[in-house]
Amino acid sequence: MAQLRLQLVAAIVAVAALGGACSATAGFEFNEVTVDAIQSGFKNGSLTSKQLVLFYLDRIARLNPLLHAVIEVNPDALAQAARADAERASGHRRRCGPLHGVPILLKDNIATRDRLNTTAGQVFVELSMKNPYVRSVTPCGSSSGSAVAAAANLAAVTLGTETDGSILCPASMNSVVGIKPTVGLTSRAGVIPITPRQDTVG
Repeated sequence: MAQLRLQLVAAIVAVAALGGACSATAGFEFNEVTVDAIQSGFKNGSLTSKQLVLFYLDRIARLNPLLHAVIEVNPDALAQAARADAERASGHRRRCGPLHGVPILLKDNIATRDRLNTTAGQVFVELSMKNPYVRSVTPCGSSSGSAVAAAANLAAVTLGTETDGSILCPASMNSVVGIKPTVGLTSRAGVIPITPRQDTVG
C-alpha cells in the first residue's frame, strides 16, 4: 500500500564534503565508516572532505536510481568540502567540531541555508523508496529516506524527524540505528512540525 511520506533531501550541508577521486585514498576504508574514523583520516592526512564528498556523490549517483532515497544534493557540497579542507589545513581548528567536513543527509522538512530546492515540509509527495535489503519490503515511515540512505552508505550521518515512529520504524526496517531524542532536547529550528508536542529531530 502506497503511503505519503516526506522525501529525504540530500542536504550535504555545512562542511559536508564528499571528495575527490577515491583512488587517491587507497588506504582509507569508506564503506560503513564512522565519524570517528573520518575525523582520524582528516587528522592523519589519509582523507580529505573533498574525497569523502566525491565518494558519497558517486554512491548516490549509482544507487539512488534504485532506492529513491535522495531527492536533491547540495550544489555547493564540493565547494563546502574544499572550504573545510582549507580550514583544517590553515590550522583554524576553532571552528572544526566533530562533524566538521562530514557529509550529512537531511530529511526535506528540515530547512537549510544552502541553495536547495526543498519544501521544508510544505508538500507531501508519494514516494517509491525501496528497502535496500529487500526491495519488496516497506522502508517504513516518513523518515525512511534517511534510514535507507544510512543503510546504503549514501552518507556517514543522516537526520530525520519523528512525530510517531518515523525515526524508529525506518531504523528497524532498514537495519540501522535510529536515535529518537526526548522531545525538546534537540532544536527544531527550521523544521516544519506536525505537532510541537511530539516532533523531534534524530
